[in-house]
Amino acid sequence: MDVSREDVIVSALSSLLGEKLCACEDFNTTERFGIETACQLLCRSLERALEAFDELIFAEHDPAFSSKGFESRSLLTCAGPVNWRRRRYTGSQGAVYLADEALDICQRAKVSPLLCSELSRLALDQSYRSAAEALRLYVGASITKTTVARALKTSSALLAEAGSEVTTKRRVPFIDVEADGTYVALQRTKAEKALAVPGKERAWREVSVMVAYEGKKQNKNGTKSRINTLYHASSEPAPDVWIQFKEQIHERWDTTALRYSHLATDGADKYEAGIKHLPAKVYAGYDLHHITSALSPAFGAEIAREIYNTMKTYGFNAGFETLNDYAEFFFATKGDEACLKARDFIAEHASAIKTAFVCNLGTIESTNAHLIGSRLKRFGGGWRSGLEPMVRLRSARASGTEIPIGRRRRERVIDKRLAARRQKDIEITIAELERKATGIRYQGKEAETTPLYYHQVQLAHSSSHEANHSLLHLWN
Repeated sequence: MDVSREDVIVSALSSLLGEKLCACEDFNTTERFGIETACQLLCRSLERALEAFDELIFAEHDPAFSSKGFESRSLLTCAGPVNWRRRRYTGSQGAVYLADEALDICQRAKVSPLLCSELSRLALDQSYRSAAEALRLYVGASITKTTVARALKTSSALLAEAGSEVTTKRRVPFIDVEADGTYVALQRTKAEKALAVPGKERAWREVSVMVAYEGKKQNKNGTKSRINTLYHASSEPAPDVWIQFKEQIHERWDTTALRYSHLATDGADKYEAGIKHLPAKVYAGYDLHHITSALSPAFGAEIAREIYNTMKTYGFNAGFETLNDYAEFFFATKGDEACLKARDFIAEHASAIKTAFVCNLGTIESTNAHLIGSRLKRFGGGWRSGLEPMVRLRSARASGTEIPIGRRRRERVIDKRLAARRQKDIEITIAELERKATGIRYQGKEAETTPLYYHQVQLAHSSSHEANHSLLHLWN
């Protein structure tokens, strides 16, 4: 039976765990010990592998680079801290680390690409401190809030560089779009605090939120949900946000097949921006939530809801006729400024109200609450440079895009002869480990000459009554 490298690893680790179990340790203690041990062994293995890789780089490096000795490097990984030495070279452009460049490890990076992605994923739903604490068992080292914030910025930059991975764009006749904004509190500097105007102690920044989808489907519970939703959120100026959103629409849908777009917003400025940037002919609709908000001061919330239900039950024409009747009645009886504004609003936005109702557009307020409010509007929270990466990554995840991981872009392949030589060294080491495994003693008794992992492989596929395959009989 051939012995694989995996057999040797499993044999060594299972022997350690078996000793724990036979020492009357409970399963929880053994599990934690196994995780910590496996992480430590992985870190040591990474260190040796990185140093071996540096040797291969040295064996085939360009003579134009002159080796100037070793320098240490540390990187925090998902398994813990990894410390290794690699060569520093000098060339026409100054000092370089060829192994770091070949692996695409940034010189100033403190965490590995995978850990960076994991920190970003965890920080999207909880505080920086909680995200760092969630990985404490595996990392085995403290992670600061600054490290988490840097991880989010790195992931956001990778997201912008990655672009779309969709090869086949969807072809649909129309898309529905909803756009709105929500305000998030900002942290203030000492100078800003000193110049704070009474009554305006906090600084705020608007986060624009856009949603595009292919209509809505009826659910079994009576609700409706969007189809193939694309989310985009950003705290940058409005023109830039619409340009970014337009690019994402072009990446997901075949815009040449689009005949028209429906847009629901809360103001004329977003109408103009949407008409300018959205593909095909744009039909603007006034967000249903803001229709109710505009009518409530004059009619009251109950009547505003009654009008909406009339539209929903008897159709738009009947509901809109009822809306006009209420407007004339309240204007004739009250005649105040609120009634005048409501009547003018109805006359000005009649087509927009119809578009929003017929196409079932809005409301985006629930999206704002889920996408932005649930994470960025918690009590005591404040944002500055971390605001944009957070909203970008949260909207990307809601759209079905995974948190990006920095990937190696190395083009040069190690010479096959060198790789074969390294492989031979590994096989020699495995053979030595196998030889040592045959001479393991338990309580002064010589074990069988068959390596221990053979018993474990059989144990994994045997029934409970097959005592001859049990691992515990070696300790009797």
